[in-house]
Amino acid sequence: MPILNGRKFQIFSVNKGMAVKTESLVSLIGSMSPVEKAYFKKYGFKKEGTGMAKMLAMFDLCEKNITNWSISKIESQFEKVGIDRVPLYRNRLFEALVQSLREYNASKSDEEDVYHKYQVADILINRGLLKEAESMLSKAIAKADNLMLLEYSLLLEHKRHIVLHGLNKRTQVGEGIEKRRKTALSLSIQMRLTSIYEEVYNIQVQEGRSPKGVSVLRLKQLAKEVELIEIELLDVKGTIQRFNILHTIYFNLGNNEACLNYSGKIVEEFNCNPSFKASRNRPYLLSLFNYLSDCLNNQQPALYQEQANLLYKVADEVPALAKEVAMLAFSLQLDYLLLIGGKDETRQFLKEFTAWYENEKTIIRINNFMDSLFRLTYLLYKESFYNEALDQIIAFFELGRAGLRPDLELQISIIELTIHYELGNTELAFYKQKALYQRSRNDFANIPAIAQYIACLSKLLRDNRKEPEAAILKQYIDNAPPETDRNLFLSQKLMMNRLLQRFSSSS
Repeated sequence: MPILNGRKFQIFSVNKGMAVKTESLVSLIGSMSPVEKAYFKKYGFKKEGTGMAKMLAMFDLCEKNITNWSISKIESQFEKVGIDRVPLYRNRLFEALVQSLREYNASKSDEEDVYHKYQVADILINRGLLKEAESMLSKAIAKADNLMLLEYSLLLEHKRHIVLHGLNKRTQVGEGIEKRRKTALSLSIQMRLTSIYEEVYNIQVQEGRSPKGVSVLRLKQLAKEVELIEIELLDVKGTIQRFNILHTIYFNLGNNEACLNYSGKIVEEFNCNPSFKASRNRPYLLSLFNYLSDCLNNQQPALYQEQANLLYKVADEVPALAKEVAMLAFSLQLDYLLLIGGKDETRQFLKEFTAWYENEKTIIRINNFMDSLFRLTYLLYKESFYNEALDQIIAFFELGRAGLRPDLELQISIIELTIHYELGNTELAFYKQKALYQRSRNDFANIPAIAQYIACLSKLLRDNRKEPEAAILKQYIDNAPPETDRNLFLSQKLMMNRLLQRFSSSS
């Protein structure tokens, strides 16, 4: 699998008076493209002064040594290049960089251009230049319509309505009112869709991918309401929003087939509207990722392989997204290997992932990375790379000290003690099983499949057991519940079958 090159892209915000760390400053500079850096050096300072030279020196020092020096070494060099009051100039430089990036991006923003035309038209109206204002507004409306910016279109049409009255163009006034009515109707539908999405999102946050009782009924009600909305009343943006909500609802309900249907429709909608897609590259990328994930969740690796090139095509067309494409590609490749992988492919993936992570770990969100570590651990376990799996478990717990992802912590702990038991480290497995049970008794109560697995493993670890290990394992496998709990990633049956093969062969 190719490793894609590109630049980091992160969003920063800065408040007046905030204390900026050198690490944040270096990360921001590292996220900038050569063009953005050149723009900053040319236009980044509103006025010259004694601080300008020091900030430029600080900028140059950070830029040249991002990959060569540690943060502490960069900090030690500030005074050596003549920068005193480092915290002050570090804050000023950070604020100047963010402002420069805002201005640079605004100059290339279609929305900014539309709003600029609105402001110019307002000036012309106030000076009695109505014909010129109408010309300006017509151009802005055409652009807003092309980009499907409904809010801007409604605002511009209202302003044009005033101008047309002044010019006594009654026919066009009526046409404008009808257009505004349709636009307002589409906006009202989009507002309702936004409200539904927020409700669905809150259910997802509170209950994860296993909603129960009232929440299940509510999700089904919302799905029906969204499905009844007429697509003809929506623009492309609204149509994609509608499909996204349905995808989220069915994801929460565990309906993988419906998820694949709607994620496919979203990608198709983007591809049928190139100008809309070009103005929303990142949303398209994330929609494409959902679609490819759904292919794998539906056990369709051939379809995934057929469509995977669409992901790499995004990196070719939008170099700024190349690193994010690489991150998503690794996640998808990991799921692909979990589905149909082998030892050689797993070994190669681990090598590539480790090398990539060392260079790009700063762009990965911690929750996403913990999820990747868990899935990588499970893949290594499935392919019997036990030492490598234990290494990933150590990395997971080092990363998860802040208490994030308790659901994955529970499951990766089960993999850990299972590996130790399979390797014959019975005393260590017994100790870890007792510690896990004391720490996670409430979680076991909420996940019967896990509780049953731990009970079986506990029975195997007892010194005074009367039944042979193979008999205990067969009894568990014969009576194990169906693996339908969407809170679980790992397969207890696979793990118990692995243990059964070991004890059956040894006997």
